[in-house]
Amino acid sequence: MDLARVLKGCLSSFSCPGKPQVLTRLCVRSAAVYVTTSLYDFHDKQTGSIDTDAIQEHMWDEVFPLLDQHFFQLIPVHLYELFLDNVLCALEVAGHFDHNGKQLMQYIALFFPKHIKRFRAQSYADRVLMPTVCCLHKCSNLEELYLEKADSAAITTYLLAHTLKHLNQIRVLSLPKQCDDDVASIIGINCPRLESIVLTGTGVTNTGLSWLLCCRNLH
Repeated sequence: MDLARVLKGCLSSFSCPGKPQVLTRLCVRSAAVYVTTSLYDFHDKQTGSIDTDAIQEHMWDEVFPLLDQHFFQLIPVHLYELFLDNVLCALEVAGHFDHNGKQLMQYIALFFPKHIKRFRAQSYADRVLMPTVCCLHKCSNLEELYLEKADSAAITTYLLAHTLKHLNQIRVLSLPKQCDDDVASIIGINCPRLESIVLTGTGVTNTGLSWLLCCRNLH
């Protein structure tokens, strides 16, 4: 498939092909190419007759026929962050491929299962970054969240506050420049396990810092 060839060219550049860790990265990237092209084929068949509820119910049988609903269990936990980054990059490339590729952004939420404990946002284009940030509130088990590279005017303080309100297990947090005192107050109230926070370049003042005193584990 043309999209698969494009993705392999964009995601598979290695400088040290003989090292075992490079082989691991290649396997993860191949998995990302597989799920992206599978989603593309699925969406192409469903165009014009999309029922969101039905898609959610039958997604795995339709999109991942070779791996069934246990697909995510095949990705080692310690490699899931790398896999997710490759999927998001692949979806961004697909968005430039054609009209169907642009429609794949609606499936991003599928790649944020509840068990995920760490996520580091890269400098994704808005078409990938926005749905990614919008679905983070579902990841209630997140312990580490790095959003310092989420530099988009579309990310509002309301969106940040809404997201962080649901992440009660957060221990390490790095925030984008859009963060302000209102967001800091949400963190103080809803993130009791917080141990480390990065506020570099944000609009947080002494008022916002005072809210962080509620985080008794912060050091």
